[in-house]
Amino acid sequence: MQQLIFVFFLVYFSVISFSQNERSIQFVPVFQGKKVELSKKYESDGNWIQFESLRFYVSTVSISGEKSTWQDPNGAHLIDLEDSLSLFISHDAKNGNRLTFNIGLDSSTNVSGIMDGDLDPIKGMYWAWNTGYINFKLEGFSSESMLPDKHFEFHLGGYLFPNATIQAVEIPLDSWQDRIVVELELGKLLPNLPWQSTPSILIPGKDAVKISKILPTLFQLPSDEK
Repeated sequence: MQQLIFVFFLVYFSVISFSQNERSIQFVPVFQGKKVELSKKYESDGNWIQFESLRFYVSTVSISGEKSTWQDPNGAHLIDLEDSLSLFISHDAKNGNRLTFNIGLDSSTNVSGIMDGDLDPIKGMYWAWNTGYINFKLEGFSSESMLPDKHFEFHLGGYLFPNATIQAVEIPLDSWQDRIVVELELGKLLPNLPWQSTPSILIPGKDAVKISKILPTLFQLPSDEK
């Protein structure tokens, strides 16, 4: 019991350190402007949705300014809503007016054989050598799903043409802050999901590519920082 309490406070104070004392990029998943909580039911336009899992890879992160550019030396990060620490990426930039990153992993990473840290298959984001990693995973329940239990699972991945799903994101930074908050507005994604035809996507293909192209539009600065 004492060990569990110690782990809890270690994680808690680590998050506080990130949010208050360090330069960091913080990813905040939201639904219609409200911070997402797993297993909580949200209602909208007569429908409801419940998120059970949200994971995605962020890679090639950089912050650019007029005189300098900071590039993340760590390659890829797995953002996992179940792991509060994973929502933060440290940076050393002292100023900048543009944040860029990729959603997902490039082809060289998929075939490099590097499988530790955030790329470890134990994280549940790796299919196989010929299909590679899952770039973006969203699971839950929705009244719009055609499946009997209203379940949905969108596993978006693929690195080979024509099914490559990696996407680039660019966010202008109008005013500099050491802690850069980036919201992921899931409400923008839901109207574009194939609820009636394919509410379960588990392999690379044209459906995964189509949805992946929408992902960059979900990332934004909070409304009070725009």
